[in-house]
Amino acid sequence: MRTKIFIADHQGRGRLASELFQPVHIGAALYRSGSEAAERDDGYAGSLSALESYADLRCLNHVRRVYSDDLDIIGIQQYRRVFHFPPHAGVLPDGVLEEVHRTTRLQPSYELHVSPPEFEICLDRLREMTSSDIERLLDGCCMVVNRLQSLGEETLESQYLRTISAIYPGDMRYLDAWWDLKEVLREMLPGADVDLLCDEPTGYFNNVMIARRDEFNAYCDFLFAALARLDRWAGVYRLFGYLGERIFTLYLKHQLAMRPDFHLRELPVLVETEHSHLARLRVLPSRHGATYGLDGASVTLHPLNEAGRVRLSSGRTHAVVDVRADTPDLPALSVSFQGPEPARVCFRLWSTCPGKDVDVDIRSHAGQHAVRVLPGAGYHDFALCAASTARFDIRFRLSRAGSPEERHTQVDMQVVGLDRLNIVPQSDLPPGLRVATLASFDEPAYLAANPDLAGVLATDTTFDPHLHFRQHGFIEGRVQSAPGQPSGS
Repeated sequence: MRTKIFIADHQGRGRLASELFQPVHIGAALYRSGSEAAERDDGYAGSLSALESYADLRCLNHVRRVYSDDLDIIGIQQYRRVFHFPPHAGVLPDGVLEEVHRTTRLQPSYELHVSPPEFEICLDRLREMTSSDIERLLDGCCMVVNRLQSLGEETLESQYLRTISAIYPGDMRYLDAWWDLKEVLREMLPGADVDLLCDEPTGYFNNVMIARRDEFNAYCDFLFAALARLDRWAGVYRLFGYLGERIFTLYLKHQLAMRPDFHLRELPVLVETEHSHLARLRVLPSRHGATYGLDGASVTLHPLNEAGRVRLSSGRTHAVVDVRADTPDLPALSVSFQGPEPARVCFRLWSTCPGKDVDVDIRSHAGQHAVRVLPGAGYHDFALCAASTARFDIRFRLSRAGSPEERHTQVDMQVVGLDRLNIVPQSDLPPGLRVATLASFDEPAYLAANPDLAGVLATDTTFDPHLHFRQHGFIEGRVQSAPGQPSGS
């Protein structure tokens, strides 16, 4: 069969070029440079290359218009995200395979984060794959997709609204487009309860797939027909890329419900950790601590049931997580930050306590205090608002929501690890925004940058924005408008 897997690459580096894999320089119309190994996505009628709102979906459009009638099997991957193919496809060295197995135990979700050297070895394996490997993957199924991700206590809708508000605080276009999309999908998915599907706590993300031609074309036609009806939002940066992941989820779930012959094969996605000095890093589970060095940064990785230190530094910017394991499987953490400007210190905590939620108690040395619930066998993301010098203490206990017997028993309580440590300096925030800290807190500026809180105050005069920041906002990465910025900017 005629098979090709296309690699969406916004940098145009031509990574992973082989007989089976074809890199595509998405957004090529906006750049003059690019590797000859990466095919450009511009120069023909119907190209979306210059429209940044489509993000990685530009690769799907390119393949649909240029290749789909000439291929039997079509795949879409990304230059830093590729399927973790089963053992029969290609050869993976034992050392890397062991590392991936370790990562799987820490990250039971859809993404497996591996270091850049390990990722390069995985790419070498993919270069050895053939079309027959892909054909075998599609035996008995219609599509290969990434593993269904559990969103914990969130839903597909709430997760989108929360994350998009954190990325683009105060920009209501991303939220309004979501409500418009739901109206479109109610018409395009006959027999589906779109609200119910959006309330499910799972999703298929990353806009990656492998499918037979008819299935690929059918999805692309559906996707771009839906986005065409949202044309008034076509100028909003990366918006359609974000919406595309949710459209893909709802489309697949609708197909599974309506077509008895529609079957999926799910694979985890291997993700290369960031190359930048403020990289997203992960901590391996117990007994697998390791030390890595990256360009401009160093980090020592330790499990949280052993005393140790996780450190991320670059120049005068430092984030340090000290692990104190005075009680087995019940660590205490101290998060310190020092830098030339305030920043968000972001990380994810993992738990393996099936059926037992864990309370995470966070206190800053400036006097802030918050409690969040770490779901059993799940994770919670944190974004601490840190002044140029800050420290936070974190302790864990079984949730008080449990029975009295559970509250006095630490059996099986394990906070496994911390990953995705990342620093977002104030200078990297969108123009006009600043990291909110106790020292710089300004109520009008806080409300201007957080319209959801301004709406609460409008209906509840007892709401105290300053108290909200002390008890909630400081671990949610809340920002405030810069001095002189107009309200609602």
